[in-house]
Amino acid sequence: MKMNASVLLICIAVIAPLGCAVNDPKTADVTTVIEGVATVMSVDVPNRLVTIRNENGVMETLTVPDTVRNLPQLKEGDRVKISYKEALAAAIKKPGEGEVTAQSKERIVRSEPGAKPGGVAERETSATILVTGVDSVHNTLTFVGPQGKTRTIAVKNLTLRDYLKQLKPGDRVDVVYSEGMAITVEPAGGG
Repeated sequence: MKMNASVLLICIAVIAPLGCAVNDPKTADVTTVIEGVATVMSVDVPNRLVTIRNENGVMETLTVPDTVRNLPQLKEGDRVKISYKEALAAAIKKPGEGEVTAQSKERIVRSEPGAKPGGVAERETSATILVTGVDSVHNTLTFVGPQGKTRTIAVKNLTLRDYLKQLKPGDRVDVVYSEGMAITVEPAGGG
């Protein structure tokens, strides 16, 4: 999957982080982690349907894609744990350093055959953008992305608003957006 710099910087504008850090005025890091647990209420293997109840008691029936292996090992009462992490890092490059570029990489790991269903999926997208305008009064950033398109975005995150004040037209900024999800299944009864 490819994600362009416009999407990355839109993420800057909308991420609502649980934790933020600014290590130096020329860098910004924002991380969000969401975790949840659901209990398996029923499993319909032939139709690939699983009914779960979340921590708030809400029940939902999900269609499980064919790419998920080991569905027959999932049993009523099993606890499904999901962890989702999203991170954004930005760093101002030195004058004349680097071109406007983008790249993306992914990794998927599935559970071994015969084990409980589960796995990890990760994606990281990196881009360098060229800043063409900064409005710290209205908290907007205008930039040219890797495909040559000019975009203006609103920066809503308070940590990133402080970072915005460090930027000026002509700056090249490296942006790295990463996200990952891990799913594990614990047998009913915890063992």
